[in-house]
Amino acid sequence: MVFSASSAIAYSAYHDTAHYLKRQAVYLVIGLLFAYAAYRIDYHKLRKIAPGVVLVAFVMLVLTLILTAAIVTVAMFRTLYLLLG
Repeated sequence: MVFSASSAIAYSAYHDTAHYLKRQAVYLVIGLLFAYAAYRIDYHKLRKIAPGVVLVAFVMLVLTLILTAAIVTVAMFRTLYLLLG
């Protein structure tokens, strides 16, 4: 059902009714390769880098919070400026 809905859009944009299906198949293969690589890694070796990974993840979360708040604030001021115009 999803393929039949997206095939018309794919044909009009890319002249290929199976464009999105092919793209999803590529992503599936890439995901399976990453899953196999994760399966083969000895997780005991990850203990050494775990604190650094957690720190990087925390910093990225804080940056996301700050940047999202900044973007929302700018958007609100632009909307207010347009309303007061």
